[in-house]
Amino acid sequence: MRLLATITLLVLSASMLCSQHYLSITGGANYTDVQVNRGSGFFSFDGDYGYFTGLDYDYGLDSRWQLGMDVLYSVEQAHQFNVINPDNTVTQFRYLRVAPHVGFDLFRGLVLTTGPEIGFDLGTRINDESTDAGWIDISDQYRTWLGGNVSLQVPITDYLLVISRYRFGLNNISTDVVQFTDDQGIPFDPKISSWGLQLGLAYRFEL
Repeated sequence: MRLLATITLLVLSASMLCSQHYLSITGGANYTDVQVNRGSGFFSFDGDYGYFTGLDYDYGLDSRWQLGMDVLYSVEQAHQFNVINPDNTVTQFRYLRVAPHVGFDLFRGLVLTTGPEIGFDLGTRINDESTDAGWIDISDQYRTWLGGNVSLQVPITDYLLVISRYRFGLNNISTDVVQFTDDQGIPFDPKISSWGLQLGLAYRFEL
């Protein structure tokens, strides 16, 4: 038993020494769509654009498989119209997104990754563009985002990559504080989720 444990430890150590480790600086644009379920049906905030930046770590298990972790600061926006508010407003979500993933090299560095994702709320705010009030913090109305993502890493050079990512929310991010009014003036407690697309570049260093 002790011999087996020793052999296993040696194999794992050799694997760690032979494997490749990469750290990437990444950033780009994102598009977000927010879905609101009011019980009798769905409607959406009008999607809008934002940006993201952060770090990505990848650990090669072998020539095809890899494990990794993304840590991203993401600013995501959506517009609200008459269904919710008579005036046009912008809701801005700011998240620290943490996403462990597994990746598979499809062909010569073209890597498909997928995994769970968690978005820690760093401050959600709203701006009514018809007034001069500016941004108003509404962080108490939203909770941590939970979901997953699928992404594709396209190599341009050995160190420069194009990253495209689709993320999907699985939980209700609204708290009990949130209450909307429909187009007939009837209040309701919404269930809110979001999905988004990201497109950016990553510069990768080998560690």
